[in-house]
Amino acid sequence: MNCRLTVTDLTLTCDKDCTIGFLNAESGLESFNTRITAVTLAKPSVEGLKLAKGAQKNPQPNLQDTAVQAPSFADNESVRSYSCILLVLATPTHVFTAKHGKEWRRTISRKCVQFSYDKLPRFTKNYRIVLGGSYRCTKSLLSPANIKLAKSGDNLKATKVGHICASFEASVGLKKKSPIHGSDRNMYARRALVHLMVVESRYLSVFHPIALASVVLICDVIDFGEERRLQKMELCSYTKRLSVPALLLLVFTEHTGCGYNFTDINLPIEHIPYYFNSFPEVAQQCEEDPDCPFKSSLGHKVCWGYERDCKPQNSYSTPSCPGDHRGWVKTKQDQLRTFYTQGDFGYVRDQLQEMMVMCEPTFKEDSSLECSKHLRFCRGRNIMINFTDLNTRKEPLRYKMDVLKEGQVGGFCTFHQDRLAGECDQISPLQSWGPELRYFSRLPRRPIVEKDCDVVIEKPTFILKIDATVNMYHHFCDFFNLYASLHVNSSHPSTFSTDIHILIWESFTYQSTFGDVWETFTSHPIWDLKTFRGETVCFRNLVLPLLPRMIFGLYYNTPIIWGCEKSGLFHAFSKHILHRLKIPHHSRGNNKIHVTLLSRDTAYRKILNEDELIKGLKENPDYVVQRVVYNRNMDFKTQLKYTHNSDIFIGIHGAGLTHLLFLPDWAVIFELYNCEDESCYLDLARLRGVKYITWQNHTKLVQQDEGHHPDGGAHAKFTNYSFDVEEFLRLVQVAAKHVKNHKAFKDFHNTAHDEL
Repeated sequence: MNCRLTVTDLTLTCDKDCTIGFLNAESGLESFNTRITAVTLAKPSVEGLKLAKGAQKNPQPNLQDTAVQAPSFADNESVRSYSCILLVLATPTHVFTAKHGKEWRRTISRKCVQFSYDKLPRFTKNYRIVLGGSYRCTKSLLSPANIKLAKSGDNLKATKVGHICASFEASVGLKKKSPIHGSDRNMYARRALVHLMVVESRYLSVFHPIALASVVLICDVIDFGEERRLQKMELCSYTKRLSVPALLLLVFTEHTGCGYNFTDINLPIEHIPYYFNSFPEVAQQCEEDPDCPFKSSLGHKVCWGYERDCKPQNSYSTPSCPGDHRGWVKTKQDQLRTFYTQGDFGYVRDQLQEMMVMCEPTFKEDSSLECSKHLRFCRGRNIMINFTDLNTRKEPLRYKMDVLKEGQVGGFCTFHQDRLAGECDQISPLQSWGPELRYFSRLPRRPIVEKDCDVVIEKPTFILKIDATVNMYHHFCDFFNLYASLHVNSSHPSTFSTDIHILIWESFTYQSTFGDVWETFTSHPIWDLKTFRGETVCFRNLVLPLLPRMIFGLYYNTPIIWGCEKSGLFHAFSKHILHRLKIPHHSRGNNKIHVTLLSRDTAYRKILNEDELIKGLKENPDYVVQRVVYNRNMDFKTQLKYTHNSDIFIGIHGAGLTHLLFLPDWAVIFELYNCEDESCYLDLARLRGVKYITWQNHTKLVQQDEGHHPDGGAHAKFTNYSFDVEEFLRLVQVAAKHVKNHKAFKDFHNTAHDEL
């Protein structure tokens, strides 16, 4: 199996078992580690930017022959196989002379540019290092004629490589050989390829549109016999003696250990085709790997719905708008489009389209920050947050907008301060990241490079400002928006990885009945503000996800157009949670309807004649009836098992009805009485795509009293109720008819019978 390496935002990653050496053309071998999975390019010098204008007067760069030696292997160490050797030569083209710069632009035509700034986060989707490819873009610089297997002696066969010469022409017209010497005469190469990658990016250059030229050399299947040893390998490269040194990165990857670990794809099986569409390099590896377990998920033309090239017929779901829009819009098409934007993957698409750069980097080690409008969603790199003042804060911190002050959050970058200030227009604890980012400032130097951080967090970190953790409805605003944020941030095959950190923006130690849900998102302990009290923390990758109470947000405060239902985003969220928490859907040996009644153990909204209702249900032989109490005495996973195996779920108005998110697609949620809050669970059921019914005839229910709100006055939510048994059973029968006629219910039972 061929080794495959991917480049992500100028971070080179191998899947596993990599031996990686860091080589800097100025200082030689910088570091050498074994079996690590990710490295980044060595940092270039900042002086290059300062001298760029002066360099324009220099008619021709000087040349320096720089030799660096790779690490040696001991005589008794057997090296059986290396499948890939990668050399990256990064040249700071912005310091070329103006004259040479023009020639450079003529030499590298625009069609050769593979990436632009806004595509940088999607390197792995667009760029694959493969053993083959076209010279179409690069033939003016690197033609096949200039790539040859040079002889280390007149009698050496072409298949034995003494050294491989890669000649490259810069705009200055240089034609110097850059020999890479292999001192071991037993080194075999069946194929050699030199490929030029050119990046056009404001991310890497200020003075020139062409920012990076990388020469990539790949030798496939370099095989050493069992008795042979690799003693050393020398690298020689002619580099331009510029103020920013060229960078060399040498990667040895063991043939026996390289390959994608498909067990990392922990997604519902129906989601994997969409994942493969987002990351085609993973799909290709699956196709080529005979052991990939997801062969059946290959070759499907599907997309989530927020991708730029996603066609509606291929998207995850199509909204349904069978009802009247009641004057919201003019046409049915407008109704469908509005719903998709309000509560489906169209919302994710809009966040992506709104993204704007607030903190613009020039080099890899610089900071970056980009946000959607109103600072609803932000992501950054190399961001510093100063928590030292928390040592003096005695009061508990929750929903506080003064955790930070001026200068306590920032990065080294070109800071677009006015742009950021213009989006700080929704300053409220759970509506935006404005309360925190209004204090963002440009730092005088790179905080991580200059070791200004007490702690550096290497893994991606999501900071969350969460809603009430005791209430399922409100807490699932947090979980749902976090899931949606994974899609907004989707830029790497590890998008759905649990190898991330979560920091909750409060000082309370997290406790909740629903804490099991964090397993869906992270395999690490949950952090809070106490974790880093008194420290300055730098985050390599930071995500500030969508918030639970955004204006016109998702889930809470969602203004759903009338007449529409079935959000694909909510459906995908439900499947994702159930899959990650391993909630089973039990097969059945009959077609009976499973009815679950949620009983409340609270002071208010009790069903006073609950026993009568249960007795009436059990008299129907077509029903399997159970009464449940969801509280701290039953763990959340067990609650979900009951819910997910229910066909009809009954309960009076309350947060427990949020369980409707995890009902099967054919199920009915029966809100016994909405207590004059008509839209809350009706809208949530519409978004999830399950049938909703509620009590209609108020003459057939009895309210215990007028209800007494703690702040005074009558209130329908602060009393108890009893219900007419006959009317109750009639409504359950309506729900049962819907379930039996649902295609998904029929398919489920047909499959179960086939298995029996």
